[in-house]
Amino acid sequence: MNEQTLQKMKQMKLLGMARAFSTSLETGSLNDFTTDEMISQLTIAEWDDRNNRRIERQVDIPEHTDPLKRKTSQC
Repeated sequence: MNEQTLQKMKQMKLLGMARAFSTSLETGSLNDFTTDEMISQLTIAEWDDRNNRRIERQVDIPEHTDPLKRKTSQC
């Protein structure tokens, strides 16, 4: 059941959630949380993962395609 849940998370591209769930399974901490605490942990992990990926994409943008940098370099 847990493996199926993990696969579904990955298929739905909930990568942060899948990573946190996998870690909980490996460490055995799954039983240390109530249901609402586990949902909260998974949600926070997904939120953080998405924000981190967004920041990484922004950092990887070449300078010539960034409109803000274009404006400052033309002045």
